[in-house]
Amino acid sequence: MPEKRGRWIVVAALLFLLAALLSFNLWHYSRTPLTTGVSGAKVVVYIPPGTSFKQIQHILSRAGLIEPDRRFLILARLTGAVGRLRAGEYRLPGRISPLDLLRRLRQGKTLRHFLTIPEGANIFQTARIIADSGLTDERQALSLLRDADFIHSLGLHETSLEGYIFPDTYSFKRGMTARSVIGRMVKRMTVKFTEECRRQSSDDKVIIDCNLLKVSSPVDFLPRGYIHLKAREALILASIVEKETAAPEERPIIAEVFINRLRRGMRLQTDPTVIYGLKKFHSPLSRVDLRTPTPYNTYLLPALPEGPICNPGSASLRAVMRPAIGNYYYFVSRHNGHHYFSTTLKEHNRAVRKYRGLR
Repeated sequence: MPEKRGRWIVVAALLFLLAALLSFNLWHYSRTPLTTGVSGAKVVVYIPPGTSFKQIQHILSRAGLIEPDRRFLILARLTGAVGRLRAGEYRLPGRISPLDLLRRLRQGKTLRHFLTIPEGANIFQTARIIADSGLTDERQALSLLRDADFIHSLGLHETSLEGYIFPDTYSFKRGMTARSVIGRMVKRMTVKFTEECRRQSSDDKVIIDCNLLKVSSPVDFLPRGYIHLKAREALILASIVEKETAAPEERPIIAEVFINRLRRGMRLQTDPTVIYGLKKFHSPLSRVDLRTPTPYNTYLLPALPEGPICNPGSASLRAVMRPAIGNYYYFVSRHNGHHYFSTTLKEHNRAVRKYRGLR
């Protein structure tokens, strides 16, 4: 009996030592970066949505972050990480302990990419920027920006998203689609347009609808001297203001000129609309160009062009909602980034002769 009891003590001691050894081994493994792995440089790994734990382990092993054995799975089970690792793209240290690796994958602090749509970018430039970000290629991006079904799914009654992309810097994660990112851009424009519109002045005799997602109805009665701009028309006008000047202080005055001309039924006669209609973005306009009919030639059209000619920023939206108050009807470039404004055609013609002579 004592001998049997002695054998059980020996077995228990051996099992205890084995458990202690395994525990120490796992403890040491969990806190020690892979010595034969990659260098100290950062490593980017991508875990697609729906990836199993076994597949994640394989991805990490191929990246040189862990060894291809069962210890990582055992550690994940003990720490409750199995089933809780988040998909996405990660930038990780080249030497990282398995425990820290599991912690980062559970937190899900994935790598974010950025793209910037500058103020005044048109639909063609926007497609190129989206393509450069890696979301899709340029042809597909441009097709998406003109996809009527996609545009209608965003709540817009349009055939193009020209003017409806808000200029800003956007972040996105790998795996996101161009559709989802463009949808955020459009939503941002509708929000910013509404915010600026709700602050419109009542002194400029312009009534502007504030909902880009709603087809505006005609206004039955307008006070004398007032004009009504539908939301889409205000966006078109803001896009023209955006292309006419880069000087922030001039934008409300430019908006005033165009609104004054609309009140009197005058043609806007603005070069950027002609350029857009002809898609002549890289060469100067000729007199023949000014006489060439397009849905955007405001030298020939009695009102606004068919649609926006670029994506206007907040300052241009604000200028249309709160234009300067005055009697300017004309302006001409001084060729120094600013314009000379006139109240009469006679004054304007003098300014044209003066500043064209300086060009």
